[in-house]
Amino acid sequence: MKKQYMLTLVGEDVAGIVAAVTSDLSDANCNLGETSMMRLGGSFSILMIVGTEHSSSDIKSILDKTCQRFNLKLHVDPLNTNASPKQIVPDVRIGIYGADSTGIVAKVTRVLADSGLNITNLSSDIAGGGDGSAIYVLSVSGQAEQGYDVLENAVKKLQADKLEVSIEPIQLLLG
Repeated sequence: MKKQYMLTLVGEDVAGIVAAVTSDLSDANCNLGETSMMRLGGSFSILMIVGTEHSSSDIKSILDKTCQRFNLKLHVDPLNTNASPKQIVPDVRIGIYGADSTGIVAKVTRVLADSGLNITNLSSDIAGGGDGSAIYVLSVSGQAEQGYDVLENAVKKLQADKLEVSIEPIQLLLG
């Protein structure tokens, strides 16, 4: 019986991590589901859902050599395979730019959550120099569960806090 696991791997960013991890899993007949892999600072992180007949300890053994080679930390969590995941289709994209300050992500995500945005993806970066002119850049996509107009009105609070906000609907062609 196939089981599903959420794998989290974190380590220093070096070339070849993705190829090694995915090759190990493929060679062991593991099926990759959703994945998110990204560089954060000087580190690299992988989140992935894996479907397999193997146990969590088997998965750790399958990835052991690669984890040692790249000095990766691995965490394996079993997922409930009886619950079918709710498919969330993003219908809005939001860009936010502002002076880097403590709490900016919390402030932005609170306003978005209060307006019914179910965030499907969030990425952030800091642009600018060390002269105190750093700009925080957030890119958010999600599903506006209370409607686009409610979300559009909510982001005006962010604009009042001297954040530049762009919001646009995502037009999906389903067929």
